Amino acid sequence: MPYAYLNPEFDGHELEAVFFNKKVNKSAIIAIHRKIQGRTIGGFRIYPYPTFHAARTDVLRLSAGMTRKAVMANLPVGGAKGVLIANPDCDKNEALYQFIAECINALGGQYVTAEDAGFHYPDAFEVAKYTRHIAGLANNIDEMPFPDLSNISDLTSQMTALGVFEGIRVCLRRVFGCNSCEGRSFAVQGLGKTGYPIARFIHQAGGRLVIADIDQEKTKRASAEFGGSCSVVSIEEIFASHVDVFVPCSLGGITIAEAQYRIVAGSANNALLSMEDGDALHQKGILYAPDYIINSGGLRKVYFETLNGGYNHGALLHTIFEEIPKALETIFDHSEKKNLPAHRTAEKIYQEKLAALN
Repeated sequence: MPYAYLNPEFDGHELEAVFFNKKVNKSAIIAIHRKIQGRTIGGFRIYPYPTFHAARTDVLRLSAGMTRKAVMANLPVGGAKGVLIANPDCDKNEALYQFIAECINALGGQYVTAEDAGFHYPDAFEVAKYTRHIAGLANNIDEMPFPDLSNISDLTSQMTALGVFEGIRVCLRRVFGCNSCEGRSFAVQGLGKTGYPIARFIHQAGGRLVIADIDQEKTKRASAEFGGSCSVVSIEEIFASHVDVFVPCSLGGITIAEAQYRIVAGSANNALLSMEDGDALHQKGILYAPDYIINSGGLRKVYFETLNGGYNHGALLHTIFEEIPKALETIFDHSEKKNLPAHRTAEKIYQEKLAALN
Protein backbone atom coordinates (compact mmCIF):
# COMPACT_ATOMS: atom_id res chain seq x y z
CA MET A 1 0.00 0.00 0.00
CA PRO A 2 1.42 3.44 -0.90
CA TYR A 3 2.67 5.36 2.12
CA ALA A 4 0.51 8.37 1.26
CA TYR A 5 -2.68 6.48 2.11
CA LEU A 6 -1.51 6.08 5.70
CA ASN A 7 -2.34 9.73 6.30
CA PRO A 8 -6.09 10.18 6.83
CA GLU A 9 -5.93 13.58 5.11
CA PHE A 10 -4.79 12.02 1.80
CA ASP A 11 -8.32 12.36 0.37
CA GLY A 12 -7.52 10.94 -3.06
CA HIS A 13 -4.76 13.35 -4.03
CA GLU A 14 -3.38 12.97 -7.52
CA LEU A 15 0.22 13.67 -6.55
CA GLU A 16 2.38 14.20 -3.51
CA ALA A 17 5.99 15.15 -4.22
CA VAL A 18 8.65 15.30 -1.52
CA PHE A 19 11.88 17.25 -2.04
CA PHE A 20 15.11 17.60 -0.09
CA ASN A 21 17.93 20.03 -0.78
CA LYS A 22 21.28 19.20 0.76
CA LYS A 23 22.68 22.71 0.28
CA VAL A 24 20.05 24.34 2.50
CA ASN A 25 19.30 21.14 4.44
CA LYS A 26 15.55 21.62 4.09
CA SER A 27 12.60 19.49 2.99
CA ALA A 28 9.55 20.59 1.01
CA ILE A 29 6.31 18.92 -0.04
CA ILE A 30 3.97 19.80 -2.89
CA ALA A 31 0.57 18.14 -2.94
CA ILE A 32 -1.70 18.26 -5.98
CA HIS A 33 -5.20 17.39 -4.89
CA ARG A 34 -7.04 17.61 -8.19
CA LYS A 35 -6.12 18.99 -11.60
CA ILE A 36 -8.91 20.70 -13.50
CA GLN A 37 -8.17 21.40 -17.16
CA GLY A 38 -4.65 20.26 -16.35
CA ARG A 39 -3.96 23.09 -13.92
CA THR A 40 -3.75 23.78 -10.19
CA ILE A 41 -3.21 26.85 -8.02
CA GLY A 42 -2.15 27.02 -4.39
CA GLY A 43 0.15 29.01 -2.13
CA PHE A 44 3.56 27.97 -0.86
CA ARG A 45 3.86 28.00 2.93
CA ILE A 46 7.11 28.32 4.92
CA TYR A 47 6.62 27.13 8.46
CA PRO A 48 8.78 25.44 11.17
CA TYR A 49 6.66 22.30 11.43
CA PRO A 50 7.66 20.21 14.46
CA THR A 51 7.62 16.97 12.43
CA PHE A 52 7.52 15.83 8.83
CA HIS A 53 4.15 14.19 9.54
CA ALA A 54 2.74 17.56 10.68
CA ALA A 55 3.93 19.15 7.44
CA ARG A 56 2.34 16.36 5.35
CA THR A 57 -0.94 16.62 7.18
CA ASP A 58 -1.03 20.38 6.65
CA VAL A 59 -0.16 20.29 2.94
CA LEU A 60 -2.75 17.59 2.27
CA ARG A 61 -5.49 19.46 4.13
CA LEU A 62 -4.56 22.76 2.49
CA SER A 63 -4.38 21.40 -1.06
CA ALA A 64 -7.78 19.74 -0.72
CA GLY A 65 -9.10 23.03 0.62
CA MET A 66 -7.77 24.82 -2.45
CA THR A 67 -9.76 22.53 -4.73
CA ARG A 68 -12.87 23.27 -2.70
CA LYS A 69 -12.13 26.98 -2.92
CA ALA A 70 -11.63 26.94 -6.70
CA VAL A 71 -14.62 24.71 -7.46
CA MET A 72 -16.97 26.74 -5.27
CA ALA A 73 -15.69 29.94 -6.92
CA ASN A 74 -16.48 28.39 -10.34
CA LEU A 75 -12.86 28.74 -11.46
CA PRO A 76 -11.63 26.18 -14.05
CA VAL A 77 -8.57 25.18 -12.03
CA GLY A 78 -7.80 22.63 -9.34
CA GLY A 79 -6.15 22.85 -5.95
CA ALA A 80 -2.61 22.27 -4.77
CA LYS A 81 -0.28 23.47 -2.03
CA GLY A 82 3.40 23.58 -1.19
CA VAL A 83 5.05 23.65 2.22
CA LEU A 84 8.68 24.13 3.20
CA ILE A 85 9.82 23.03 6.65
CA ALA A 86 11.82 26.09 7.68
CA ASN A 87 11.75 29.18 9.88
CA PRO A 88 10.55 32.12 7.78
CA ASP A 89 12.16 34.60 10.16
CA CYS A 90 15.75 33.41 9.78
CA ASP A 91 16.12 30.75 7.05
CA LYS A 92 15.41 32.76 3.92
CA ASN A 93 18.28 33.29 1.49
CA GLU A 94 19.02 33.02 -2.23
CA ALA A 95 19.68 29.28 -2.06
CA LEU A 96 16.34 28.71 -0.32
CA TYR A 97 14.49 30.69 -2.99
CA GLN A 98 16.22 28.64 -5.67
CA PHE A 99 15.17 25.43 -3.91
CA ILE A 100 11.54 26.55 -3.82
CA ALA A 101 11.67 27.33 -7.54
CA GLU A 102 13.26 23.96 -8.28
CA CYS A 103 10.40 22.20 -6.50
CA ILE A 104 7.82 24.15 -8.48
CA ASN A 105 9.62 23.68 -11.80
CA ALA A 106 9.87 19.93 -11.21
CA LEU A 107 6.11 19.68 -11.75
CA GLY A 108 6.35 21.16 -15.24
CA GLY A 109 3.67 23.82 -14.92
CA GLN A 110 0.98 21.66 -13.33
CA TYR A 111 1.30 23.78 -10.20
CA VAL A 112 1.15 27.59 -10.12
CA THR A 113 2.02 28.96 -6.71
CA ALA A 114 1.56 32.21 -4.81
CA GLU A 115 2.06 33.69 -1.35
CA ASP A 116 1.06 32.03 1.88
CA ALA A 117 2.04 32.04 5.56
CA GLY A 118 5.76 32.73 5.85
CA PHE A 119 6.06 33.31 2.08
CA HIS A 120 5.32 36.93 1.39
CA TYR A 121 5.16 39.43 -1.45
CA PRO A 122 8.94 40.15 -1.55
CA ASP A 123 9.69 36.41 -1.36
CA ALA A 124 7.51 35.78 -4.40
CA PHE A 125 9.62 38.21 -6.44
CA GLU A 126 12.80 36.42 -5.40
CA VAL A 127 11.43 33.00 -6.36
CA ALA A 128 10.10 34.45 -9.65
CA LYS A 129 13.73 34.93 -10.73
CA TYR A 130 13.94 31.15 -11.11
CA THR A 131 10.42 30.05 -12.12
CA ARG A 132 7.60 31.41 -14.24
CA HIS A 133 5.01 29.31 -12.41
CA ILE A 134 4.24 31.90 -9.77
CA ALA A 135 1.46 34.43 -9.39
CA GLY A 136 0.42 37.20 -7.05
CA LEU A 137 2.86 39.78 -8.37
CA ALA A 138 0.35 42.21 -9.89
CA ASN A 139 -0.24 44.98 -7.36
CA ASN A 140 -2.88 47.58 -8.24
CA ILE A 141 -2.69 49.20 -4.81
CA ASP A 142 -3.95 52.60 -6.00
CA GLU A 143 -7.13 50.97 -7.32
CA MET A 144 -8.16 49.61 -3.93
CA PRO A 145 -11.56 50.81 -2.71
CA PHE A 146 -9.90 51.65 0.64
CA PRO A 147 -6.89 53.85 -0.29
CA ASP A 148 -5.64 54.12 3.29
CA LEU A 149 -4.51 50.50 3.00
CA SER A 150 -1.71 51.61 0.68
CA ASN A 151 0.87 50.97 3.38
CA ILE A 152 0.21 47.24 3.04
CA SER A 153 2.14 45.96 0.03
CA ASP A 154 0.34 42.71 -0.70
CA LEU A 155 -2.76 43.05 -2.88
CA THR A 156 -3.45 39.30 -2.91
CA SER A 157 -3.91 39.26 0.86
CA GLN A 158 -5.95 42.46 0.66
CA MET A 159 -8.33 40.75 -1.74
CA THR A 160 -8.71 37.89 0.70
CA ALA A 161 -9.32 40.34 3.54
CA LEU A 162 -11.84 42.34 1.51
CA GLY A 163 -13.77 39.21 0.60
CA VAL A 164 -13.83 38.07 4.23
CA PHE A 165 -15.11 41.47 5.33
CA GLU A 166 -17.90 41.37 2.76
CA GLY A 167 -18.70 37.84 3.91
CA ILE A 168 -18.86 39.00 7.53
CA ARG A 169 -21.39 41.62 6.49
CA VAL A 170 -23.52 38.85 4.93
CA CYS A 171 -23.36 36.92 8.19
CA LEU A 172 -24.33 39.98 10.23
CA ARG A 173 -27.39 40.48 8.06
CA ARG A 174 -28.40 36.81 8.42
CA VAL A 175 -28.07 36.82 12.21
CA PHE A 176 -28.92 40.38 13.25
CA GLY A 177 -30.98 41.64 10.30
CA CYS A 178 -28.46 44.38 9.43
CA ASN A 179 -25.02 44.21 7.84
CA SER A 180 -23.61 47.15 9.79
CA CYS A 181 -20.60 46.66 12.08
CA GLU A 182 -21.66 49.63 14.23
CA GLY A 183 -22.07 48.56 17.83
CA ARG A 184 -20.95 45.00 17.11
CA SER A 185 -17.94 43.27 18.65
CA PHE A 186 -15.37 41.15 16.80
CA ALA A 187 -12.58 38.89 18.06
CA VAL A 188 -9.78 38.74 15.48
CA GLN A 189 -7.40 35.85 16.09
CA GLY A 190 -4.17 36.53 14.22
CA LEU A 191 -2.96 39.85 12.80
CA GLY A 192 -1.02 38.65 9.80
CA LYS A 193 -1.37 39.48 6.12
CA THR A 194 -5.15 39.05 6.16
CA GLY A 195 -6.04 39.43 9.83
CA TYR A 196 -4.66 42.94 10.17
CA PRO A 197 -6.52 44.43 7.17
CA ILE A 198 -9.71 42.64 8.23
CA ALA A 199 -9.39 44.24 11.66
CA ARG A 200 -8.86 47.59 9.96
CA PHE A 201 -11.97 47.16 7.80
CA ILE A 202 -13.99 46.34 10.91
CA HIS A 203 -12.57 49.33 12.78
CA GLN A 204 -13.32 51.67 9.88
CA ALA A 205 -16.88 50.35 9.79
CA GLY A 206 -17.44 51.13 13.47
CA GLY A 207 -16.93 47.70 15.03
CA ARG A 208 -15.33 47.05 18.42
CA LEU A 209 -12.28 44.80 18.35
CA VAL A 210 -10.74 42.17 20.58
CA ILE A 211 -7.41 41.07 19.10
CA ALA A 212 -4.71 38.48 19.75
CA ASP A 213 -1.47 37.46 18.08
CA ILE A 214 1.67 35.64 19.19
CA ASP A 215 3.65 38.64 17.89
CA GLN A 216 3.30 41.42 20.45
CA GLU A 217 4.59 44.01 18.01
CA LYS A 218 1.51 43.42 15.86
CA THR A 219 -0.88 43.81 18.77
CA LYS A 220 0.92 46.99 19.88
CA ARG A 221 0.62 48.41 16.39
CA ALA A 222 -3.06 47.53 16.19
CA SER A 223 -3.78 48.91 19.64
CA ALA A 224 -2.11 52.19 18.72
CA GLU A 225 -3.97 52.44 15.41
CA PHE A 226 -7.42 51.37 16.56
CA GLY A 227 -7.36 53.11 19.92
CA GLY A 228 -10.08 52.73 22.51
CA SER A 229 -12.25 50.50 20.31
CA CYS A 230 -9.63 47.74 20.52
CA SER A 231 -8.76 45.39 23.39
CA VAL A 232 -5.72 43.09 23.40
CA VAL A 233 -5.98 39.63 24.95
CA SER A 234 -3.85 36.49 24.91
CA ILE A 235 -4.15 33.74 22.31
CA GLU A 236 -5.76 31.51 24.94
CA GLU A 237 -8.24 34.15 26.06
CA ILE A 238 -9.53 35.15 22.64
CA PHE A 239 -11.36 31.86 22.09
CA ALA A 240 -13.54 32.56 25.12
CA SER A 241 -14.26 36.18 24.18
CA HIS A 242 -17.85 37.36 24.60
CA VAL A 243 -18.26 38.92 21.15
CA ASP A 244 -20.73 38.86 18.30
CA VAL A 245 -18.27 37.56 15.70
CA PHE A 246 -15.19 35.36 16.05
CA VAL A 247 -12.76 35.98 13.17
CA PRO A 248 -10.10 33.21 12.87
CA CYS A 249 -7.17 34.48 10.80
CA SER A 250 -4.33 32.22 11.92
CA LEU A 251 -3.25 28.78 10.68
CA GLY A 252 -6.58 27.06 11.32
CA GLY A 253 -7.35 23.67 12.77
CA ILE A 254 -9.03 25.11 15.85
CA THR A 255 -11.61 23.61 18.18
CA ILE A 256 -13.94 26.22 19.60
CA ALA A 257 -15.25 24.58 22.75
CA GLU A 258 -15.98 27.79 24.68
CA ALA A 259 -17.82 29.61 21.93
CA GLN A 260 -19.65 32.67 23.22
CA TYR A 261 -20.43 34.26 19.86
CA ARG A 262 -23.13 34.23 17.19
CA ILE A 263 -20.93 34.06 14.09
CA VAL A 264 -17.60 32.46 13.09
CA ALA A 265 -16.19 33.95 9.88
CA GLY A 266 -12.54 34.51 9.02
CA SER A 267 -9.65 34.06 6.63
CA ALA A 268 -8.02 30.93 8.14
CA ASN A 269 -7.87 27.95 5.82
CA ASN A 270 -9.34 24.78 7.36
CA ALA A 271 -10.46 26.98 10.22
CA LEU A 272 -12.13 24.11 12.06
CA LEU A 273 -10.26 21.02 13.13
CA SER A 274 -13.05 18.67 12.04
CA MET A 275 -16.52 18.52 10.56
CA GLU A 276 -17.76 17.67 14.05
CA ASP A 277 -16.54 21.04 15.31
CA GLY A 278 -18.79 22.67 12.72
CA ASP A 279 -21.67 20.49 13.88
CA ALA A 280 -21.07 21.67 17.45
CA LEU A 281 -21.25 25.31 16.36
CA HIS A 282 -24.52 24.65 14.53
CA GLN A 283 -26.00 22.97 17.59
CA LYS A 284 -25.15 26.06 19.62
CA GLY A 285 -26.92 28.27 17.09
CA ILE A 286 -23.66 29.79 15.82
CA LEU A 287 -23.50 30.66 12.12
CA TYR A 288 -20.29 29.43 10.48
CA ALA A 289 -19.14 30.84 7.13
CA PRO A 290 -17.29 28.00 5.33
CA ASP A 291 -13.67 29.15 5.04
CA TYR A 292 -13.10 28.07 1.44
CA ILE A 293 -15.96 30.29 0.31
CA ILE A 294 -15.45 33.42 2.40
CA ASN A 295 -11.65 33.54 2.00
CA SER A 296 -11.49 32.95 -1.77
CA GLY A 297 -10.61 36.56 -2.68
CA GLY A 298 -6.88 35.89 -2.89
CA LEU A 299 -7.36 32.85 -5.10
CA ARG A 300 -9.66 34.83 -7.37
CA LYS A 301 -6.99 37.51 -7.69
CA VAL A 302 -4.28 34.97 -8.53
CA TYR A 303 -6.53 33.30 -11.12
CA PHE A 304 -7.44 36.60 -12.77
CA GLU A 305 -3.77 37.55 -12.86
CA THR A 306 -2.33 34.29 -14.17
CA LEU A 307 -4.84 32.04 -15.91
CA ASN A 308 -7.60 34.32 -17.12
CA GLY A 309 -5.89 35.79 -20.17
CA GLY A 310 -5.01 39.14 -18.61
CA TYR A 311 -5.46 40.87 -15.28
CA ASN A 312 -8.61 43.00 -14.91
CA HIS A 313 -8.82 44.71 -11.54
CA GLY A 314 -12.40 45.89 -12.03
CA ALA A 315 -13.60 42.38 -12.87
CA LEU A 316 -11.79 41.06 -9.80
CA LEU A 317 -13.47 43.57 -7.50
CA HIS A 318 -16.82 42.56 -8.98
CA THR A 319 -16.22 38.95 -7.93
CA ILE A 320 -15.23 40.08 -4.43
CA PHE A 321 -18.23 42.34 -3.85
CA GLU A 322 -20.82 40.27 -5.72
CA GLU A 323 -19.88 36.61 -6.04
CA ILE A 324 -18.55 35.86 -2.55
CA PRO A 325 -21.63 37.31 -0.82
CA LYS A 326 -23.90 35.53 -3.32
CA ALA A 327 -22.16 32.19 -2.73
CA LEU A 328 -22.53 32.55 1.03
CA GLU A 329 -26.20 33.51 0.75
CA THR A 330 -26.79 30.38 -1.36
CA ILE A 331 -25.14 28.16 1.25
CA PHE A 332 -27.07 29.77 4.09
CA ASP A 333 -30.39 29.52 2.22
CA HIS A 334 -29.85 25.79 1.55
CA SER A 335 -28.69 25.25 5.11
CA GLU A 336 -31.74 26.94 6.59
CA LYS A 337 -34.14 25.12 4.26
CA LYS A 338 -32.70 21.68 5.05
CA ASN A 339 -31.84 22.47 8.69
CA LEU A 340 -28.24 21.39 8.05
CA PRO A 341 -25.03 23.03 9.27
CA ALA A 342 -23.63 25.45 6.70
CA HIS A 343 -20.33 23.55 6.39
CA ARG A 344 -22.19 20.28 5.65
CA THR A 345 -24.29 22.07 3.03
CA ALA A 346 -21.19 23.58 1.43
CA GLU A 347 -19.47 20.19 1.31
CA LYS A 348 -22.51 18.60 -0.35
CA ILE A 349 -22.64 21.29 -3.02
CA TYR A 350 -18.89 21.04 -3.55
CA GLN A 351 -19.04 17.26 -4.06
CA GLU A 352 -21.84 17.71 -6.60
CA LYS A 353 -19.90 20.37 -8.49
CA LEU A 354 -16.72 18.28 -8.46
CA ALA A 355 -18.57 15.19 -9.72
CA ALA A 356 -19.96 17.22 -12.60
CA LEU A 357 -16.41 18.17 -13.62
CA ASN A 358 -15.18 14.57 -13.79
